[in-house]
Amino acid sequence: MTPPLGVRLAMAGTSSLVLTASAILALHAPSAVLAVAAVAAVTVLLGWFGQSASTPEHSGLAELNAAWALPLALAGRARFGELLPTLVVQVAAALAAGFGAAALGTRLGEPLLFDAPSPWTVGLVTVLVGILTAWTVLAVDGQAPGALLAVPVATAGAAPSIVLVAAANPAVTLGAAAAGLLPWATAAPAAAGLLAVTAAGAFAIAAVAPDTEG
Repeated sequence: MTPPLGVRLAMAGTSSLVLTASAILALHAPSAVLAVAAVAAVTVLLGWFGQSASTPEHSGLAELNAAWALPLALAGRARFGELLPTLVVQVAAALAAGFGAAALGTRLGEPLLFDAPSPWTVGLVTVLVGILTAWTVLAVDGQAPGALLAVPVATAGAAPSIVLVAAANPAVTLGAAAAGLLPWATAAPAAAGLLAVTAAGAFAIAAVAPDTEG
C-alpha cells in the first residue's frame, strides 16, 4: 500500500534537508574526493530508504529528488499530479538548509571552491548528469543495485568546479546558491535544465529499452 501523500511529502522535505546540509558541509571538507564521496554516500543511503518505501504502484525514489520523480512519472511509477507539491517541499527544505548555512558564515570554514563554473561547463555537466540520472533511477527502481545512484553525483563532482556536485539534484543546487556557494544565475538554469534533460532522457531510454518502464 502506498503511503499517504502527506507522509511522502514529509519524507521529501526531510530527505532534501538532509542531502542539502550534507552537500554544503561536504563542500567544506578537506578534499574534493571526500566531498564527492560524502554526497554520493548520502544519496545512495537515501535511495535505499526510498526503495524500502516503494510499492508495486509507486516508487519511493520519487520523493527524494525531483530529477528522479520526473522520469519515474514518465515511466508510470509516480503521479504527475504530485510532482509540483513534491518539488515545492524539496526546494523549500533545501533553501532552509542553504540559508541556515549562510547564517553560520565562516564557522563552517573555507569552501572547496575553485574558479566559478562557466555557462558552458554548467550546461555540459547538466546534460551528462541528467542523462545518467534518468538511466540510473529507472534502473534502480527496476531492482538494479542502489549504488548506481552514486554515478550521477560522482560525474557531477568530477566537473572542473567541485561545487557542481550539487548539480545531481535541482533542489540541492538551489540550496547551494542560498548558501552562497553558487551564483543564482548559474543555479537556477542548472536546476531547470536538469529536469528537462531527465525528462528527455526518460523518453530516450524508454525508446531504446521499453522494458525499463516495467
